[in-house]
Amino acid sequence: MTILIAPDKFKGSLDSFALCEAMALGVRDALPDANVVNLPLADGGDGFANVMAHYLHTQPVQAATEDAAGNPIIVQYQRNPTTKTAIIELAGASGLALLAVEKRNTLTTSTLGTGLLVKHALEAGAKTIILGIGGSATNDGGTGLLSALGYRFLDAANREVKPCGVNLGEIERIVAPEKSIEAVFTVACDVANPLTGPTGATYTYASQKGASPADLEVLEKGMGHFAAVLENHLGKPIANLPGTGAAGGTAAGLLLLPHVRLQNGTDIVLLNSGFHEHLSNANLVFTGEGGFDAQTLQGKVVYSVAQACKEKKIPCMAVCGKVDADDAIIKACGLIKVVSISEEGKDSYGNAGQLVREKVKDLLADNYK
Repeated sequence: MTILIAPDKFKGSLDSFALCEAMALGVRDALPDANVVNLPLADGGDGFANVMAHYLHTQPVQAATEDAAGNPIIVQYQRNPTTKTAIIELAGASGLALLAVEKRNTLTTSTLGTGLLVKHALEAGAKTIILGIGGSATNDGGTGLLSALGYRFLDAANREVKPCGVNLGEIERIVAPEKSIEAVFTVACDVANPLTGPTGATYTYASQKGASPADLEVLEKGMGHFAAVLENHLGKPIANLPGTGAAGGTAAGLLLLPHVRLQNGTDIVLLNSGFHEHLSNANLVFTGEGGFDAQTLQGKVVYSVAQACKEKKIPCMAVCGKVDADDAIIKACGLIKVVSISEEGKDSYGNAGQLVREKVKDLLADNYK
């Protein structure tokens, strides 16, 4: 019997590598002769680069850059000089978690630091850039990142506009760098929000990054103006394109690059992990995530894994940190069983690995005696 283990992380408790190991121990406790295949997974958010590095055989690289507030920092990204591939997380330099609460200001924060990492990778010879854009502290439409790559954003008097959210309304013209950027960019984009409007970058996410109600009005007005300039430059509609609102509109700005594709982060990981090939040889699949609820159906790792299993009629079970879902959600996801490690009187964070091991063992004992 071949059992494929393909989970996301338990955020704050177990990364997907540790979760795989805990599940594998549970399998061996119940079925010592089973063939176990571990495939740690991720979406385009936290952990994306580490998981991708595992499959693309990259090595960490240190580079000087700055955080979203402009403070100098040293950040790590991943690079494989043989395949000329670099993996960069926007959250590594321009992430919300890097800023103290009092420093979070979407009017002035910028993705420039991420752009400097991309520039570093390009100058080192990278021809493929895989960019995870979850967890940003910004609402600058990606102008900071692009300015680091040589794009210029000019006002009506042809003066350069400092790239940040509050200045988007001043941009009247976009000038591409003289030397075209030939690298291919794959952007891990896990949301479907458009650039503007009530479900766009500003009104959906900026308040979580420190924007006040008054800030939201300024930012949305500027983003709408920037969208029009962007559309005029590219000669095609952008503002309502699904996914362009990701990372404070960074996904939209990146469409200025000559060779770029927005793609679901989970799909990128599944492809590079060889998940579908491994799935063809599996008799059973275990997956999992920290919190299983209705949002899981919006393309998270567990949903993607379970749906692939359903298509091939391979049973799939999930062990999660917490479960807040009824039978209809579980059925829609495609799982035959989902259990939680959260139990009264037990430290589900401190003992997550052991609890996962026990749950997997119990599931197999109950269903595969």
